[in-house]
Amino acid sequence: AFDFWVTKLDNLGTIEWQKCLGGSLDDIGYSVRQSMDGGYIVTGETASLNGDVTGLHGSTDYWVVKLDPAGGLEWQKTLGSSSLDRPNDIYPTHDGGYVVVGIASWNDGNVTGNHGEFDYWVVKLDELGKIQWQKSLGGSDQDFAQSVQQTYDGGYIIAGNTRSEDGDVLDNDGGQDIWLVQLTPEGEIRWQKAIGGTGGERAYSVQQTSDGGFVLVGFTQSNNGDVSGFQGVQDYWVVKLSPEPVSTEEVLTHSESLEIFPNPAYQSVFLKIPAAEEALSVRTYDSFGREMMRQTISKDATVEVSSLPKGVFLVVVTSRAGKVYVGKLRKE
Repeated sequence: AFDFWVTKLDNLGTIEWQKCLGGSLDDIGYSVRQSMDGGYIVTGETASLNGDVTGLHGSTDYWVVKLDPAGGLEWQKTLGSSSLDRPNDIYPTHDGGYVVVGIASWNDGNVTGNHGEFDYWVVKLDELGKIQWQKSLGGSDQDFAQSVQQTYDGGYIIAGNTRSEDGDVLDNDGGQDIWLVQLTPEGEIRWQKAIGGTGGERAYSVQQTSDGGFVLVGFTQSNNGDVSGFQGVQDYWVVKLSPEPVSTEEVLTHSESLEIFPNPAYQSVFLKIPAAEEALSVRTYDSFGREMMRQTISKDATVEVSSLPKGVFLVVVTSRAGKVYVGKLRKE
């Protein structure tokens, strides 16, 4: 049977350590990331209920394994239902926890809200692997989540593919489309977008870009709808999306107040931030929700605003732990 095989290489490709993890049945690893403490978080599917694996719900489960920096097993969690569940990606979050995505096909065990067939199944874990929340996303046909990343605002961007035309899925172009979903930090849908043509598409990876938009890669079999320049049979497809305008009301709902002075300002401002972190993300939005400026600062640093035009702006500061502070700035 298969085991997870985790191998640590040095900068010249020499094996430093390797670990086989699993039980007597098939255990297949799909994604690994370095965690905030220098260790590693690994996910894949398991059908085992012995060896390193405990708590199987039935058929196959998500299996999440936390390793220390030397590859020692710190903890493991099985997540899923009595039917088939398969994770495809895991991402460490700002609060020290993890978000894992893949597919689930039944409503029992840890899974609720399944729409029918396979759904995107998104699970938010704390630093010890305890479920904080879980969401089933999709429609009555097949929906497969492939990639996840935490976004600058503390939410999550998820990419995969869908065959559904109902439930959470809107504007499917026909057959199988790429389906992109952005969630709030609490796991609620902020927006969703089906992308593709009538021939069939799938996304394998999504990343947020420095301008706040997104880039995704996968394949296409179409030459209509959102697709142009098709070469034949099946092509790589790379898509760049522009930033979505920020919702002022939503930002204010999930934030604490930020002190800004002087205000009004001409050249620079001082931001009084109660967060303990030294590295802080600062984003400035105009009255239409368009991002005007982004930078990373140290705690209690000044921010240059001379490049902004005259007007009123929303200043959003996000700490590494995901804490959000918001204030309004008048630029003269």
